[in-house]
Amino acid sequence: GARVIDFYEEYFDVKYMLPKLDLVSEPDKFGAMENWGLVLFDPRTILLDPKDNEVDISNTRWTVSSVVAHELAHQWFGNLVTCNWWDQTWLNEGFAVYVSYLGTYEIDRRNLPWARMVIEDTQYAMQYDSDSNYHWAMTDPVTTRPDIDRKFGVFTYSKGGSVIRMVEKLLSEPTMQKGLRNYLKAFSYDAPTEDDLFYYLEEAALTDGTWPPNFPMDIPFPQVMKSWTNQAGFPVIYVMVDNCNSTSEPCKVGFVQEMYTTNGEQDTSRTWITPIFTNMMFGNSSTVWLEGNKREVTYEVTSEYNAMVDEPLIANVDGYGYYRTLYDDAHWARIANAIQTDKEKIPILSRVTIICDIHDFNRNGFVSKDVFNTVMGAWNGEYTQEEEWAVYECSSGFKGVKSRPHKYRI
Repeated sequence: GARVIDFYEEYFDVKYMLPKLDLVSEPDKFGAMENWGLVLFDPRTILLDPKDNEVDISNTRWTVSSVVAHELAHQWFGNLVTCNWWDQTWLNEGFAVYVSYLGTYEIDRRNLPWARMVIEDTQYAMQYDSDSNYHWAMTDPVTTRPDIDRKFGVFTYSKGGSVIRMVEKLLSEPTMQKGLRNYLKAFSYDAPTEDDLFYYLEEAALTDGTWPPNFPMDIPFPQVMKSWTNQAGFPVIYVMVDNCNSTSEPCKVGFVQEMYTTNGEQDTSRTWITPIFTNMMFGNSSTVWLEGNKREVTYEVTSEYNAMVDEPLIANVDGYGYYRTLYDDAHWARIANAIQTDKEKIPILSRVTIICDIHDFNRNGFVSKDVFNTVMGAWNGEYTQEEEWAVYECSSGFKGVKSRPHKYRI
């Protein structure tokens, strides 16, 4: 706990604001509660056998480190600065999720925090967010007690944290850090709205030159953000790769978005202002954009990237984007070949995302069995720890995640 507090104080440049902080184990508690200065914990989320610290991967230790980091993040996001109303509870809980991974990477990186976030929060949230009968927006009206209760669930916590991580990638971590420092200082002992957050993030990005991005749109940062926070669901990005085995002619890549729906009615008019994070250079940027009212764009890849057999285009690098990526069949084959030949050329969090995407596409009929078998067969059953987690959780309906003693009770 003390190491996390020290880290947060330095990272946000805001000192812990009370003279003391007690962490207390409460036998009948389920989860934890971030009372200011007196945090209460289920014994399973605070007490740790020293033997669990002798191994690199320990789910028991992860439960403790992640819950402690989450509750202490609330001392800044939730206690010092709290949401103005329940309709934007993600300003408290989404940030506690995101910030907890900053904290656990500092104190327990042996437990592979960022892989856990991609699988246990981003992929987990998208499983529910693709059901239009069930989902709701991160920011939406709250008028009744049941409205408040539903705010303490997957779209506030896991989706909230995942969208915040996407913003970190979009603006850069140093810019994100600067914006959050200014936001916390401006609204200490106050109750801001998402518009206040967006103002300080945009201000930092304009100062650092990370906004506006390279795209042919004159759209303010808050408008981009509200396409994610003010509507439910998320897009699937169709990626069509053409002529990319040639070194003599331009390689063209087309991107199309639509609402990803696996249950319920699809809203065909719903779109997002979507940053697509790639591993290729499109002109002078590796990020390409799908504007809200433009469903399809086509880019030429810089010539030196034309031969994409061994290092294929990846259109959601490290799983930063809150969307699924569906490639054409030939490009799935390129990805499978790269994995089979030398999978380390594709970053681990990108591979985790590929595993979870292809499982979801297979389960819901978006790819053929042949494509699924080609991609998953490329591993030949040889998985890293992160890949093993992805295969188990994303093929089982997240049985491991659902069995945790603390999910959304913190």
